Amino acid sequence: YTGYAELSTQPAADAAATFATRLGENGIAVDGEVTSGAAPQGQSPLTSVSSAQLNEIMAFMMRHSDNTLAEEFGRLTALAAGRENSPHGATQAVAATLQDLGVDTAQLTMADCSGLAPGSSLSVRTLIGVQSRILAGGAGSVAASRLDDEAVAGLLRVKTGTLGTVTSMAGNVSRLNGGVLCFAVVVNNPENAWEAAHAVDVFMADLPGL
Repeated sequence: YTGYAELSTQPAADAAATFATRLGENGIAVDGEVTSGAAPQGQSPLTSVSSAQLNEIMAFMMRHSDNTLAEEFGRLTALAAGRENSPHGATQAVAATLQDLGVDTAQLTMADCSGLAPGSSLSVRTLIGVQSRILAGGAGSVAASRLDDEAVAGLLRVKTGTLGTVTSMAGNVSRLNGGVLCFAVVVNNPENAWEAAHAVDVFMADLPGL
């Protein structure tokens, strides 16, 4: 995975067209134009294509910081909650779901579901609240260069959040003396972004020893 894959607005039709092309490449003629519609009665399927499961897609999204998929999950949450399939419906649905889970959303403002649109803001309490509810099976996706102390490798499951005016880190930590703790750090408008990120790394490396 090296970048954002090209997305389709009509995946079923595009999959059928690709299938027809592959058949032709292997000497099997396909008569007529590939169109969308209901299959004729009494016909047996030649093949089928299934997507990955949602939990697998979400794991991919987290590992690669895929903002397009983050927006997609917001839309799916909106549909599941009976809200409109729109950016506004998605942010409303996500915020309502967090509230239902008991997460502090008092200072949560969502302009979108990826955090890229101007106007989104939240407190570390919201981040920690989310982390405390996803401890099981959690995975991080952060560069090895952010590990300030190799002695704590494997004890940190963290995710960065970096924009032009903010550097942040949130996740959970396996303590050396047992137990797990959650943390979140957000540095707004740092004078030196590199020094701010390094300070977060040093802080994070000390957490397993608490």
